Amino acid sequence: MMRSCHAATTYKADMTSDWVESYFTTPPTHPAGTLFHYDTSAPHTLCALVEKLTGMDMLDYLKEKLSPLTLSACSYMLKDPFGVSMGGTGLVALPMDLLKFGFFLLHRGNVCGKQLLPASYLDMAVSDLSATCVTAPLPSEAQGYGMQFWRGERNNYVCYGMGGQFIIVFPDCGLICATTADTQSIAGGNQQIYDALYEEILPAIGNTPLPETPETGRLLSYTLDSLRLAPLPQTALSADIQKTARMINGKNFHVQTTPSAFECFSLQFDPEETASGSPTGGSLSFVLKKQACTVVFGIGQLRTGSFPLYHLNYAASGAWLSDGTFYIKAHIIDSYVGCVQFQLAFKENSLTVFLRKKEESLFQEFDGHLYCT
Repeated sequence: MMRSCHAATTYKADMTSDWVESYFTTPPTHPAGTLFHYDTSAPHTLCALVEKLTGMDMLDYLKEKLSPLTLSACSYMLKDPFGVSMGGTGLVALPMDLLKFGFFLLHRGNVCGKQLLPASYLDMAVSDLSATCVTAPLPSEAQGYGMQFWRGERNNYVCYGMGGQFIIVFPDCGLICATTADTQSIAGGNQQIYDALYEEILPAIGNTPLPETPETGRLLSYTLDSLRLAPLPQTALSADIQKTARMINGKNFHVQTTPSAFECFSLQFDPEETASGSPTGGSLSFVLKKQACTVVFGIGQLRTGSFPLYHLNYAASGAWLSDGTFYIKAHIIDSYVGCVQFQLAFKENSLTVFLRKKEESLFQEFDGHLYCT
């Protein structure tokens, strides 16, 4: 029902302190059981309770109880810094695992003739138990909330994962949709997924299966094989931008903002150029927490690497923006999902850096403004 006494996730105030403890020591904002506020620390605490009472990791416990679903062996759960499975945001699984759990829900807990949970309990869990219309930023999130399930706009219900990882169940037509995405940096991105389903998929559902044809199979395979992360779009480089690029290329700028864990920044472009005269890519170097760090990026293409300090795979591209600032976007493509963005504004002999991260638990250093000379 998500009606705890907290209006926000408690452990995010200090992620170096015990996450579960924060749920019990953070002063309440309102009486428990009264109002809906989405609080990721609540399911995280529930997960800690399950692990404490069973003596098992949360996912091992779930796989045991849901064994007829034969969930994949490669699925796992991330853990918080204190060894507790991240019950609010840490499950990593295959799309087929999501579909199988959706099958379990659609059939009200019955799998291959075995009733794994009482149907009446699941009916209540997916029903509208808490009003969400006041806090919801999107229509898809304003339809109510059950027991860890969101209600949808078409009498559907949703397992609502971070950044568009969804299991969407439509009981009226027997449809299960599993999606994987990263919408964290896209305003209204989750609603785009819902609207695509409502406008493109639901109207095409009939009472009889569609015939399979080689042509549609080839088209589907081609579409799936063509899916790629897109690099940042490029704009024509004005004479002023080209002059700025030459002036700042490889120059070291020292951070003046205090306090800061960053010491300096340097933007370096490749000597190779594309047919349009732009560099093929480059690198952003900086010193963070006394460590030399580098993020490589492509221009008009993506380049991959291991993100400094966190050792997570990323794919990054860069582009000059119309206002003469240089923008780098690094997609995190690992067990954690999100992006880290850098906007670099060069003016005379100074550099202003705007750092912005879109990720649930990490990269706190990469948020804010820095002034450098």
